[in-house]
Amino acid sequence: MSETNERLHVVVHVDDADEERQRLALRNITNLLADVGPENVEVELVFNGPAVSACLKGSPIGESLASIAANASVLACRNALRAADLDEAALDPHVRVIPASITHLVRRQHEGWAYVRP
Repeated sequence: MSETNERLHVVVHVDDADEERQRLALRNITNLLADVGPENVEVELVFNGPAVSACLKGSPIGESLASIAANASVLACRNALRAADLDEAALDPHVRVIPASITHLVRRQHEGWAYVRP
């Protein structure tokens, strides 16, 4: 943890339908939480674009999403869901919907959150 003991704020952005890229993001978060401790970091995992399909119930990374959700917020872009004609009711129960990921990401960066895009 940093010497100032400030809580870290990190937003991890996934917009790629590639499962390996999605798993890399999940590993990054797992490693961060293990390194600094979940009490020392606030993490949001934002899915948009083609990546929102990973947020559906039964997705190949669903089990990993469930394990991450204990210490990180998992967010899906409503605009991307609509563009892909995906129903919010089909989302994994650990996923929360945000109206527009672009707005969310810009706000977080404006607030000083670290931005990571694996």
